[in-house]
Amino acid sequence: MVQSLQLGGASNKDSSNKRLNRVPIIVAIALTVLFLGVISYGLSSRGFYFQGADGIGQASNASASTYADQLKRGVKDAIIGDPEQTQIYQPGPVSNRQGEKPQQTAETEKTERARNKPGLEPEEEWLARLGREQKEQFLRERHRQQMASLQAKAAALDSPLAVDVSLKGLTAADTTQANSQSAKTPGGASDLYAAAMQSGLSGQNGDPNMQSAKDSFFNQDIKDLGYLPNKVVPQLSRYELKRGSVIPATLITGISSDLPGRITAQTSQNVYDSAPGHQLLVPQGAKLFGRYDHK
Repeated sequence: MVQSLQLGGASNKDSSNKRLNRVPIIVAIALTVLFLGVISYGLSSRGFYFQGADGIGQASNASASTYADQLKRGVKDAIIGDPEQTQIYQPGPVSNRQGEKPQQTAETEKTERARNKPGLEPEEEWLARLGREQKEQFLRERHRQQMASLQAKAAALDSPLAVDVSLKGLTAADTTQANSQSAKTPGGASDLYAAAMQSGLSGQNGDPNMQSAKDSFFNQDIKDLGYLPNKVVPQLSRYELKRGSVIPATLITGISSDLPGRITAQTSQNVYDSAPGHQLLVPQGAKLFGRYDHK
């Protein structure tokens, strides 16, 4: 019984070994088939190549009688042929040409007149157009002057000082009235030239910024009889600073207008009284407020 069991176990081992040995056999068969396939493919491809080579050899065995014709294909023969006949120009009779020339000149003159005729305008339309242009220029100039006068009046009213604008308004009204009258009665070229020259001279010699009015406004309290409006009075207090004393100060606000305005400064040194000069009246760093003018 024991021996039979051992023999059965040995037979099972042999069968397992046989199954394992089939794998390399299958691999060898596959490699052989692949090798044979590669060889057959190479032989078939070389067979096609040899067939093509045979065709080239057959073409090379052709006769050389037509080789010269192949070389000169597309090249003309170097033979000078007969000259070609050209048509000779024959002028027409002189009488016909002279008869056609006046007709052509007359036609060209007619076409030129027809072209130039619409471009010209009658003298009446030209004068009317010039009149409209002059009137338009006059209206624009009057509008510009009116706007300038309104701006100047607004600036004068915004000034911190009282400015009399009644005279300016009267002059503006007079100028507008004179301009309207001159527009109603148009003159010749000489009148326009004289008016332009007069306006140019008045602009050069006139006073566009009204400096004389500003001077009179600034000196209105001392211009009568050459005397000061107030008399000299005795000292009222020990702490006095007379008019004309120097106060060292640094300007804080800027001056950027031609019209009178207000100004602010700050003292840079101590200021003492005018009589003995021992009493401190304005300490350093105090602010000063005042007014300024164009001068």
